Amino acid sequence: MRMLRDTSMGIMPISVGCVWMTLAIFRWGIVPMASGTMVDFVLSPATESTNQGEISLIINESNLLRDTKTTTASGNILADLGIRMDGSHPVVDTLTIQGGSVDFTDLHFRLGFNTVIIDGEGMGGTPSTPFPPASVTNGTFNAAEHEMLMDRGKFVVSGLLYNDTFDLADMPVSGPGLGMGSIGLTEVSRIGQVVTYEAKLALPIDFEQRMLNIDDNDPVNLDVAVSAAIEAIGRFQMSLSGDDADFDESGIVDGVDLLHWQRGFGIAKGAMAAHGDANGDGAVDDADYQIWTQQLSGGSGSATAVATANLVPEPCCSGAALSLLLFLATRHAGRKCNARR
Repeated sequence: MRMLRDTSMGIMPISVGCVWMTLAIFRWGIVPMASGTMVDFVLSPATESTNQGEISLIINESNLLRDTKTTTASGNILADLGIRMDGSHPVVDTLTIQGGSVDFTDLHFRLGFNTVIIDGEGMGGTPSTPFPPASVTNGTFNAAEHEMLMDRGKFVVSGLLYNDTFDLADMPVSGPGLGMGSIGLTEVSRIGQVVTYEAKLALPIDFEQRMLNIDDNDPVNLDVAVSAAIEAIGRFQMSLSGDDADFDESGIVDGVDLLHWQRGFGIAKGAMAAHGDANGDGAVDDADYQIWTQQLSGGSGSATAVATANLVPEPCCSGAALSLLLFLATRHAGRKCNARR
C-alpha cells in the first residue's frame, strides 16, 4: 500500500513530435516525510476526561500558598507516523511529534487566603518528541518519550507585598508525559483505490517544574504543575495499490505516465510518484519501467503514439521500449483506419 503524497509539479510545456502538451499535476492528501506519514491532529472538544486538565501554582512549596484550577485545552498536534503494512492493514510503529499548538484557557489563581493573586493569560504550549522516533507497540507508547513546552502566555502577579509579570516565552516550563499513551487507526471511507483513515491520539501529560527560584535571586519559589489528558484526531489517505505507474493520477496508465518516468529516470534517492517512482523505493529505474509496462498491458490504461513519441529510454531497456512503442503506434494507426471506414 502506498502513501498518497502532497506534492505538486509546475505547469510546463513538453514537446512531443509536433505536439506541445501541458501537464499540470496536483496531488492531495498527506505530507510525505522520510520516516512516515505526517498527520495534523486536531484536539477534540473537551469532556470531563479528555482535553480538560489542571494547572497548579505553588509558592515556596507550601500547601497554604497553592491553588489549582481546571483548564480546557484546544489546538493541534503535528505528528509523523511511521506506518508499515500488516497484510492489508496499516500499523503504526513509530510516533514523532514535530510541533503544533496546544492552548489553555485563562485562569485566575488565589493563593495564601487571597493575599497573592496570579492571573494566567494566553497560556499555551508546543508538544514535541525530544529523541525521535518514539516506538509504538500494539497501538500504545510511553508518554514519557514526548513532552510539552509551555512557552506562550504570561503570569501576572499582584498582592499585598509583590507585583510583577512573568512571560512564559522568557521563562518557559516543560515536562514529559506520564504513563502510556495510545494511537489507533479506523477506516473511514474507501473510494476506488484510495482509503481514508482516522487516527486518534491520546497523550497524557503530567509534570511539575520550578519557574522562579530563590537561589537565582527570585523573590519566591514558584512551581508550575500541569496535568491533562490530551486527545486529538487526524485523517490521512493511502492507496491500496502497492505498485502504481499512474504517475499523473489520471486514472489510467498511459504514455503520459511514461513521460514522467523518462524525465525522472536516474533519480537514485527521494523520488516521488510524479517523478516516475512506481514501487515507492525513492528511485526511478528499470523496475519502475517494468511496472509501467505490466500495468499498461494488463489493461489498466492505454497509451497513444502521440504521447510516447520522441521518448529515448536508457539503453538497458531501449529494446523493450522500442517494441512497445511500435505496438502502440500500430494500434494507433489501426484506430485511425477504422475511424475512416
